[in-house]
Amino acid sequence: MDAVTSDGFAVSGDGIYFVWQAHMQFLDFSTGMSKKILKIGKPSGLGVAVSPDDHWLLLTERNEGSSDLMLVENFR
Repeated sequence: MDAVTSDGFAVSGDGIYFVWQAHMQFLDFSTGMSKKILKIGKPSGLGVAVSPDDHWLLLTERNEGSSDLMLVENFR
């Protein structure tokens, strides 16, 4: 397996979830094999987390190339 990117990882009771080459992947401790579980459409952020019961996975993503500019008149 190649090196894990700096985008993060999360350890669960059964393995490690990590981001690699635009995919969320899972490395299974029992088999030593990794598999792709989700294709990521946007660049991932620095956050990956898994719930204690392994039912939920949190993956942050960056929204690059956009900004908000507002002009507020008569603000008090």
